[in-house]
Amino acid sequence: MPYKNPADRRKKNKQRRLSDPTWVTKYRAYHRKYQKKWYKKHLAAQREYQRRWKRRWRKQHPRISRTYSRAWRRKNPDKVRTQNRKWYKRFGKAWYRRNRAKQRLRRKRYYRRERQHNLEQQKARRRRHYWKNRGQILKKRRRLWAKNPEFFRARERQRYRRHRISRIVSQRNIQARRAGAKGQITPEQWRLLLKRHNFRCFYCGTVLVPKNRTLDHKIPLSRGGANTITNVVPACRPCNNRKLRMTTAEFLAREMQEEKSQ
Repeated sequence: MPYKNPADRRKKNKQRRLSDPTWVTKYRAYHRKYQKKWYKKHLAAQREYQRRWKRRWRKQHPRISRTYSRAWRRKNPDKVRTQNRKWYKRFGKAWYRRNRAKQRLRRKRYYRRERQHNLEQQKARRRRHYWKNRGQILKKRRRLWAKNPEFFRARERQRYRRHRISRIVSQRNIQARRAGAKGQITPEQWRLLLKRHNFRCFYCGTVLVPKNRTLDHKIPLSRGGANTITNVVPACRPCNNRKLRMTTAEFLAREMQEEKSQ
């Protein structure tokens, strides 16, 4: 019979598509319905076929696949996070135990690379993490310190020696804020000021070394002086102790009187 022959059937359908638009609409609707039913019935097999096909395609076109993947991830960050959370709940802990050494090495490399190119971004993220989990971090730190105090004391001494100037400057900035003074001094400004004065005391000319080096305000903070580099001079510890709440002009005048009287 002619309708049983596939070639005749195709030919007849082709002619009908060209001449009968109503039939075409019904035919397409029927096919869509049939495809949906078939897809639901054979869902597992279809998904498996798609996975195999995707794996094969990715192997054949790795560069294009990575480009598509990156573009999709940028467009759908929420979906990516959801998928990652689901995966981590199911397989994350077991996978991390198996690949712990490899992951630590990978994170170190990423940390170093980011430190070279995105240092400010990294610092901002670490600050956010610290203030979000400050209670837990301090609790853990206290526990570790109680277990091994000598190790932490030695480490703090090394860190203080390495960042001595930054520590001194930040301490003076904190004192200025408490006193209500305006301005802030940076470690770079303090280093340049020391070089400008040839590492000598502004008042007596003594050579300044880390032990006797101090940062002195010309107009003291207690008398309304500003905490800016223009209001600061390097001074040795004895001169700074003798100066007390005097201004630089008053202290120098007193020193001159004492020299004349002698």
